[in-house]
Amino acid sequence: MTYTASALHHTLEIQSAQQWYDLPPSGRPGDRHFGGLLAALPGMPPVLYTDVWSGPVTVSLEFTQTEPVPPAENFDVAVETSVLVHGGRFGLRGTEDPPNLVDEHGVDVPPGWLRMRASAGGRGIASDEAVSTPVEHYVVQVWPETPSPTKNLTTGEQVHGSVPAGLTSDAGVTVEPVVIGSNPAMRAAGAPPTRPHRRG
Repeated sequence: MTYTASALHHTLEIQSAQQWYDLPPSGRPGDRHFGGLLAALPGMPPVLYTDVWSGPVTVSLEFTQTEPVPPAENFDVAVETSVLVHGGRFGLRGTEDPPNLVDEHGVDVPPGWLRMRASAGGRGIASDEAVSTPVEHYVVQVWPETPSPTKNLTTGEQVHGSVPAGLTSDAGVTVEPVVIGSNPAMRAAGAPPTRPHRRG
């Protein structure tokens, strides 16, 4: 499915997405543009970061039950990440796009964790500019898979530490991961991470 979405402020929302696996929200917009493509901003669901400031981009979506073959064409950048979704219609849209854009052009996905491969072409043609015709093209492939670290398929870069951003258990308790390597006392003692507990 290929359609046109309108980027605004360099962003495209990912409808149905709740959170990245290992990209915690940052206090500064530029801090979490992994690969120049994935953004995690405070108080916002996951978004894709476009090179153009605003204007139309083309989007191609694919949902498969197993990992698909990467797109055959050459892209400027390609990344893979894990994203938690509500389920239902999944796709990219700009904040000023019609509310039903993804309903009409998206793909149906199950709730839970998906692996997402995002490939982008045409970046660098109109950096930070407002465009009236598409110069960038995004191919987003998703499939069900146990969450794993985010990686840049173009450069081999991975998220430092590759630690989950904070997962919510079935009981609704948010579990913040503990990294032994960043805690000198725990590292010296060889102690495992402590489990969170409820108060009261």
